[in-house]
Amino acid sequence: MDQYLSCRDVTELTLNMLLNGTPKPRERGGPRLTQQQIAHLRSVRSVCKTWMDMADQIFVFQPSHLLLAISKTCNESVQFLIERVSIDRGKWNAALSLAISRESYGIVRCLMKHTHYTPQLGHILKACQQGNVQIFQTVRETGPPFHIIQRQMWMDCSTKKHNDMLRHLIEHPQLPFDRTDSGLCQLLSQAVAYNSIDVLSFLLNLSTSLELLDGHSLALKTASLRGDIEKMKLLLRHPRTDATQDPQCLFTHHTACLELLLEDEKMVRVMLQLFREGAVRIINMPNYLRNVAHLRKMKDIVCEIDQSGYLIWMAGL
Repeated sequence: MDQYLSCRDVTELTLNMLLNGTPKPRERGGPRLTQQQIAHLRSVRSVCKTWMDMADQIFVFQPSHLLLAISKTCNESVQFLIERVSIDRGKWNAALSLAISRESYGIVRCLMKHTHYTPQLGHILKACQQGNVQIFQTVRETGPPFHIIQRQMWMDCSTKKHNDMLRHLIEHPQLPFDRTDSGLCQLLSQAVAYNSIDVLSFLLNLSTSLELLDGHSLALKTASLRGDIEKMKLLLRHPRTDATQDPQCLFTHHTACLELLLEDEKMVRVMLQLFREGAVRIINMPNYLRNVAHLRKMKDIVCEIDQSGYLIWMAGL
């Protein structure tokens, strides 16, 4: 009797050929081989409970099936497959990266829970660049230290306007943390040069309560040299901005910016001191004076220093 195949045996052989056999060649524009297999599996499992159980035992699940489920953000399918797929480190890295890019918190948690692998530095950076704080926190919990890419992460978030992520990163800096070379002092200056005024406003508000976020004077110099009067006004309204800390903000060829700075009497004294020390030699003095000749305060400064009238003569004023 054992030499004969039962109906169940025949069914299992048929299903094995259907599910694990070589798929037909892909037609142009047709479904991929993995998609063909999944379609067959879905059809077989929908017949009845017996066929569903048989298909789950017969079908050889591959990492490609897991990646397909992740790409479609099918949480239940991922939970089903992760327990049945043998996956190496490389494939797991790819799976986690895909889950992060799809911003699926449930799938990220599932991948980390059911395997012994841990996230790598690239996963932490990718989670940061996506701007999803919840996923970032999950990945960083078991990931490696990321202080070596912390500066890049701040800059990326600022550029992409991921304000919630940027706030989280600044409030929870990765140790070891060197304030003198943190990169935080460059965030405001970068916002002046490359971002809209709303990003700068967000950072300035953030800096009110976070001492680590510094660099207001550097940002003011950047705005002055670029002639961005609106961002200068925003910076000068902030209590932590002290124009006297970076006198080079006065070396602008944009007269509106210089006029704004000289509204502060302290900056008039700074400019006067720069003339006395000869620091203004770093710029083209005659051209500079011609550009700002209409400013009364500048005339007063020049006349006080240039009693011989040489500079005024050179500038043709």
